[in-house]
This record gives sequence, structure tokens and C-alpha cells, in this order.
Amino acid sequence: MVSISESKHFRIFTDPVTGVKSYVLSTKAAGQQQSFYFVNRAMDEKGRYLWFYASYPPATYGVMGVVDFEDDEVRVFPETQRLGGPLVDMESGECIFGGPQGFYIKSPKAGKPPVRICPVPKEISRLGSPQSLGTHLTYSPDKTELFVDAHVNDRFILGTLRLLNGKFTVWKEYDFCRNHAQFNPVDPDLVLMAEDHWNDHVTGQKHPIRYNDKGEFMRLWTITRDGKETLYPPLGGQRATHEWWSRNGKVIYYCKYKSLEEGNNGITGINLETGEHKVYAPVPAWHAFSSLHDDFFVYDENDVFYRGTPSRVGFYNCVTGKQVYIVSQNPALAPRENPSVYHLDPHPQLVWGDRYVSYTIAQNGYTEVALCETEQLLDMTK
Repeated sequence: MVSISESKHFRIFTDPVTGVKSYVLSTKAAGQQQSFYFVNRAMDEKGRYLWFYASYPPATYGVMGVVDFEDDEVRVFPETQRLGGPLVDMESGECIFGGPQGFYIKSPKAGKPPVRICPVPKEISRLGSPQSLGTHLTYSPDKTELFVDAHVNDRFILGTLRLLNGKFTVWKEYDFCRNHAQFNPVDPDLVLMAEDHWNDHVTGQKHPIRYNDKGEFMRLWTITRDGKETLYPPLGGQRATHEWWSRNGKVIYYCKYKSLEEGNNGITGINLETGEHKVYAPVPAWHAFSSLHDDFFVYDENDVFYRGTPSRVGFYNCVTGKQVYIVSQNPALAPRENPSVYHLDPHPQLVWGDRYVSYTIAQNGYTEVALCETEQLLDMTK
């Protein structure tokens, strides 16, 4: 297998401020290439396949591509039009995604078409053509089910899809936005989900995330298989965004902020076993992801939020309390008065047994996929 440093498809980028070295995918297989969303890791645990998003501006649909380090080839699969975030199997390197005609498994190898798991379930398709078939698909702990949050017109349907036979079981249906659902890594009956802002598809009316009568921001929720919901108010009466599970399933992590104007102010977590609720990393994280043992985080940040905003990508060492920027400045990809129609955030995540950070870098007016070794980041934050 070709190493990342030896691959003909990558060039080295050294941050001019911090000196952190990254490998940037320089082969242009599509007009725009991006790392996966931060929750779903884009690389299998053998380090053979690196999946990425591919798009062709001005077209707004997205497909997927892969770097195969066994034969050092880059492939884009135009048949993989996706409605939401896909899921890479950490053992096989295959990718599961929801598309306009159903759910599929796609091999990363050349010449193998997607295999359909099932058509769009009737519980979803009865409402119309879905806008999304999952913010980011996740496996149940035993890998027999996927958790799906589907968006169809002004309905939001959450439930499980059985991989063996395509049977879809609705856990709950909403007339307001619930999404970002994620199976707990160890408990098959527990799912993390979010209340999110949304726009009425007919009137265009904007619906913000609600507060309850106690003044608590109603972003963070869990739901159990029997439909029981639990709200987790953010720390200090603030707000929450971009949540995920710790790898052991004990902690709900999220990025905390006071207001959109004042920005984010800490990677925060709720330990469901002990009840401890605290800031784990005092950095202005917009999205973040935790290591296997919760001893370091990767994150991105911005000064003002809009699609295509300038951004930075950081690393925080919990053991030493030290931080370093992987990218000290991603330039703007669109002006604030005319935001991009694409989801261009860096979305850093830890892949291949936490050996690398995968993220989206902005260079020369477009996005590319980048990988950064965590060993150098740990050395720089000793």
C-alpha cells in the first residue's frame, strides 16, 4: 500500500504561521472536492480508502469519490448522488448512502456499481420526494441497522433501517426540524438528535430553534426506541450546536456559544453516567471531534458565520492544555453578502485510528481534501 506521503495525488501544504504540515489532494477528479462531514469518518481503519465529497459547480447535487492507497488511484463515482451524509464501513471501506431512488452500498473499487439495500421506504416516500435521507447515517452497535433522519417537505421522520431486508421502523415523526441523529456507539436503543432551524418549503418562513418556558435552548436531545425524549439544556444557559457521541458512548459532546454575534466558546460535554457537565476544551469551536480516549480534539472556527466564511482549523491537547492551528487561515470562498450555495466548512475529523485529521482546506478559490498527521500535532503541543 502506498503511504500518504508517497502518493502521487497529494502535495504538501505547510501553514505559514504554525508550520504544521498537511497533505492536500491535488488531483482534480471533480470541480470541487471536500472532506466528509465531521461526524462520519471518511477513512477505513486499515487506511486504504479515503472517501470524499465531489461536486461540479454550478450544479448543486453532490456525489462521492475515493482515494485508493492500494493502487494509488483516485476515482469519482457519478452514480452516487447523495441525499445527506454517507457512512463508511470501517472494516470493508464500503460506503452506504441514501439517494433519490433508495439506500445503497457502494464499493470503493473500480467497476462495481452500487448495490441497492432498498427503495426509499414508503413511510418516507408517501410524503413526497425527500430532500434528505439522513444528515449523517450511523450504524447500530451491532451494525444490523442504520439510523435515518429524513426530511420530506415539512415533515421530519426518524427511524431505523434494517440492512438485511430494508425494513424501516419509524421511531417518531415531527412537523418541525429534528435531525443530526446518531446511534449511541454501545446502546442500540439510544439515539442523539438535534432540534434545528428550518425554512417552510412553501412560504419560506424561517423557524429558529426553540426555547422552552424555562428559557432553555432546545437543541440537544436523546430519543429511545420506545419514543421517550430527553432534553439536555446547554451549560450556563447558553446555546449548543454540532453535537456528537464520545467513542465509548458515555459523553454527549457539543460546541457551546452564547450568541451568533459573540461566537462559540468551548467544546463541552455531558457525561450520561456521572451527570458531569463541563467544558473540555476552551476553544471557539464551530465543529469538533474527539479522540478515541478523549485526550485531544480537532475543531474548526470562524469569526462570522455564513457559507464560504473564512475559517481556521485547530488541534487541542487535553493533557497539556495546549493548542495549535493546523490551518491558521482558510480564506473566504464567497462574500458575506452573497454566500455560497455549498456547505464549505472545514469539518475536521479524526481517521484511521486517530493517526490523521481529515478536513477541507480552502485554497486558490476552491476547496480540497487535506490530511494532517496527529503525531506532529501531539509533539507540537507537549
